[in-house]
Amino acid sequence: MKVVEVEAKKIEIEEIDKLKELFEKLNKVIAEELMPNIESSYKLFSNEIEKLKQKIDEIDSKQSDAEIETKINEVKLHVESEIEKTKRIFFEEIEKLRTETRNILYEHAATINSKLDELKEAIEDLQINFESKTKKIVIANEGLKVEEEYENRDDMSKSPRIL
Repeated sequence: MKVVEVEAKKIEIEEIDKLKELFEKLNKVIAEELMPNIESSYKLFSNEIEKLKQKIDEIDSKQSDAEIETKINEVKLHVESEIEKTKRIFFEEIEKLRTETRNILYEHAATINSKLDELKEAIEDLQINFESKTKKIVIANEGLKVEEEYENRDDMSKSPRIL
């Protein structure tokens, strides 16, 4: 019984180690793939904003306030559009990672459950085997006692009797 319990603990520890590895991989993907994309997008937006600011600064003072306001609005719309695109991409990537992680966790849970079922079956088989062997030993012990009684009776019948 203890051997089965030890095996169950080993399997449980192995599965926990696998889950730890998966979470480490997930963190690594986020750090190596998503964060650089976000940082580079932010730098790109910053550069675009700086360029647009320079263009606004270069606008001839002769232009009317309406033209300047139009340019500013165009810049705002462009920046907002780019920010929304980046947000959408970021959230799509996060959702993909969540889905992949969830699927992996479900697979490992199924593996753990099937191994636990196998262990339960093995424990049941061991219990049945143990009970069967115990019954055989009890029957064999009873058979030896009965045989001893007959032998003892035979010995008494052969011994000389004193009258």
